[in-house]
Order: sequence, then C-alpha cells, then structure tokens
Amino acid sequence: MNVEELYMWLQKPEDDHHDFKAQWYDDNHKEEFVKDIFSFVNVTHHDDCFLIIGVDDKTHDVIGVEDDKYRRNQQNIIDFLHMLPISGEYIPRVQVETVQYFNGHDVDVIRIFNTNNVPVFLNERWNARGKKTTENSVEMGYIYTRQDIHPEQIFLREGDVNTARNQTGEFHQVEELWKKHFHLNQPILDRYLYCLQDTQNWSYFENDKIGFLYNLNPDFYMLLKDDDATAEVESFSINFSNPKIDWQVLSLKYRQITVKSMQAAFLDSANLLFVVPDVGTPRNSFDRIFYRNFTVNTLKNQVQNLFAVNGPNEVSKGDLIEFYKNIVVYESEEERKDTEIQLAKYGEMLTNAIKPSEEDLQKLKSHLSTRLPKGSVELSKSALTSTLMQSNAGIIIKRILAEHQTSGSWLDPISDWPK
Repeated sequence: MNVEELYMWLQKPEDDHHDFKAQWYDDNHKEEFVKDIFSFVNVTHHDDCFLIIGVDDKTHDVIGVEDDKYRRNQQNIIDFLHMLPISGEYIPRVQVETVQYFNGHDVDVIRIFNTNNVPVFLNERWNARGKKTTENSVEMGYIYTRQDIHPEQIFLREGDVNTARNQTGEFHQVEELWKKHFHLNQPILDRYLYCLQDTQNWSYFENDKIGFLYNLNPDFYMLLKDDDATAEVESFSINFSNPKIDWQVLSLKYRQITVKSMQAAFLDSANLLFVVPDVGTPRNSFDRIFYRNFTVNTLKNQVQNLFAVNGPNEVSKGDLIEFYKNIVVYESEEERKDTEIQLAKYGEMLTNAIKPSEEDLQKLKSHLSTRLPKGSVELSKSALTSTLMQSNAGIIIKRILAEHQTSGSWLDPISDWPK
C-alpha cells in the first residue's frame, strides 16, 4: 500500500474490507488480535482486507506507531500465527507494510490476503498466555481464563462489525463461508476453473456423445465434436511423427448451458488430445510475427492440464515435451502483455531470427509429405515458411522469457540475443 491508497482508505468508513486501530495489540490483547485477523479471513467477498494501525478509529486522524512499544513486523506475526492450533493447519497469509503518511507519521498496514480456505478457526481451546486448555483445565492445574478462544468458535465480519469475543458466527453467516470454500458464491466460469483443477475426478466417456464428466458434480461436463477447421498442420503439431490434426470443438457445459467453447485437437494419429493454444504477436508489430501460448490459471490452460493427466489416452512426458517445445507459457496475463511489448522493441532482430533456412524448410516438407497428400497447400513454400516462423518464434520467445524470469531483466539484442 502506498500513501495515496492509504489516503483513499482514510476517507471511507470502516467496513468488511478495512478497520482502523490507534495502536498495536499489547500482550493482554492477543486474543483480540487473533479475533480480528480471523474475522478478516472469514469474509464472503474475494478481496484482500486491511488492519490499519496508527489511525484513530473515530476521527481517522493519523497518529502514527513510531513510538509504539508493542509494534510487530511481518515475521513476528507469521511466527505467532504458526503457533496457534488452527483447524486444518491453514495459516492465514498476511503482509505487514509501513506507510509514511503526509504528516510524517508511520502507519502499519496488515494486509490479510483473500482465501477460499474458510472458515478459519481453532481446533483447541487457547488463551493469551499461549496455553492450550481443555474443559478440565482447572482440575489439571492449567491456566484457564474467560478470555479463552474456544474450539470451532468462528469469528467473522459483516460490514464494520466483528463477531463478539464470547460468541460465534450465526448459522447463515457460516453457511456463506462454506459456499465460498466450495466456490459456490462465484461466477460460473470461476467455478468451472475450480472444478478443472480437480483433474483426477474427471472421467472421459464415449457413448452417443464424446466428452468428459466431473464425477463429483455431473452438472459440469464437456463435450467434443468435430470442427470444420481446414488447416491440416500447425506449428504445435509438427514435432509429432504424424503432424496431421483432427480438429475438435470442446464445449464446457453447465447443465444444458454452454458456458465456454474452445478448439481442441487430436494429434499423433488421434492418440493424443490437446487444447489449441492462443495466438500471440508482439505489440505494435507490423512484421506479422505470430506464436502460440498459454496463460496459467486460465480455463484453456487448466483444460490442457486435465488432458495431460487424465485424457482419453495416456500422455507421456515425451509427448508433452514435443507439444510444448514451441509454446510459450505465461504466469499471468500481465506477464504476457509485458513480454509482447518488449518483443516489439526487438523489431527486425526478432524477424530475422525466426526466418527459416532452406535446409529447415526442406526438412519440414519431407516430414509433412509422409502424411499429407501430394499438392497439399500445407506443402507450399509460403505455408512451410509461415509454420516454421511461428514455431521458431515460440522457441525464441520461450528463451527470452526464461531469461527474464531468472534475471529480472530483458535480453540485450546485441550481446545476449539467443542463437
């Protein structure tokens, strides 16, 4: 958080996204600290939340924490959370940032990251002195206080109100948290992404239709049907012994509704099923450079992951290596955009690097001729050149991106250009 964002939050009343605290929690209020953290973890929305310390919660005046002797850093809080008997051992993810406000005071901001692993609660009685206690604590001689947090006591936040220290969330509130846990309060495409991540619980079927069924919820299923695409080969198919493509349309269905469609392809004599990657190009490039790519955590990439581990036929590690040889995989949409902006800066250097040699063109033609009919348009020099340029672009961009991910800097086109 920067000072401008802090100013923005100061203009808003406390809600289920942020809360103001004048000072840090002292040693006599550790239970309150746990309650406040858990309350912001146990929210039904999907945004990060903030405990903003060093601000008067009534006037919103910034009074600062620079002289607060109970001030803690991020590692202190992480260590503290790890000591708690949290059910399921899910430790809330937090980050502490210090923002110097316009008046010179320091404000500490605890960011509580959004998670679907809710509700979060303790599975043992716990008190501020760090003693795990039971109902028989007094008889056993352990310290027992009325301030103990009880097992399965669920703190949550609605609006600007946290669950009281001696209470637990009401049934309807906890029900909403479980809906979040199982992604039932998300848009249908987000729910689909969640189901697709559970790759082992999908099964392939062939009867009057061909497709995949999510066994834990049959409302989610996918259907394959023939596509009328005419290209017989593409850059992602040329590394297989049989590069000819059997094109398919994959429809992601929820009950009777098609929520998303994408191209798929049977490759290697229809033994292997893959999702057709996206087509990318350098930003503002007029050289018509194209390449194939996936982006992690997208529906298309997640379906591809499903095909790789639980498709109609076994996909070997070697098959995946051949498929991904010239396909770029981005960690995020932002990374893809940044990379394509950088690629445009390489200009003619990139264009020259992906141009195939006559020898490479002849090798590809010989390979394709074993599977394609004589006179096929795919065997023309222009088609061969286009296919190889797309393949070469993917290979070079993979190297450029890998170097950037490792070093944090882009390749110098003069001294570092990949061969």
